[in-house]
Amino acid sequence: MKKNAFTLLELIFVISILFIVLSFIKVKNHNTDLVSAQNTVLSNLKLIRHQALTDNKYSLNEKKWFKKQWTFKFIRCGKDIGGFYYLVYTDENMGGKANHNESLKDPLSNKYLYSTWKCKKTQKNSKYVLLTELYNIESVNVSCRKNDSLGKFSFSYDGKVFSSLSNQSDMYIIKNDCEIKLNHKNGDSASIIINKNGYTYIK
Repeated sequence: MKKNAFTLLELIFVISILFIVLSFIKVKNHNTDLVSAQNTVLSNLKLIRHQALTDNKYSLNEKKWFKKQWTFKFIRCGKDIGGFYYLVYTDENMGGKANHNESLKDPLSNKYLYSTWKCKKTQKNSKYVLLTELYNIESVNVSCRKNDSLGKFSFSYDGKVFSSLSNQSDMYIIKNDCEIKLNHKNGDSASIIINKNGYTYIK
């Protein structure tokens, strides 16, 4: 007799296979998010180090010239929004805050590596700074942070890296490897290392 329909056992088997395949795709997408976030942060850390080496902020005429050093900073979005983003900037007016026009541009998109606490995509700003919205990053841990901030790195023209710019003391220079850990919503994590000379690499 010719068979015209699936048996219940066959249907259960097919559904189980589909469930396994879909689960694999979901995990793969999460891991792709994490790898993309890791590579983006790594690329922009390399970019800002190069910018700092070529754009010497040292000045004999300004006592606090070091506050102008190129800085990479992780920041929380607003409490009602949640999540994290980062900035790449120089505090040219030494006002203590990052401004839109003081931010470095992403060489690929020609958009500013900048956002605000609202964490919204704009025509002028690069979406790649929005770690939670774009990559599902749940938290960021920086091993060498020196204050209540999530963590920041300021690069000097001579290759030194500072974990804070509150003063010019050598105590804020990174002297050991510093780890940036990006934690994904699915529980996975990925790390980036910055050494005392400003070189960055994936752990």
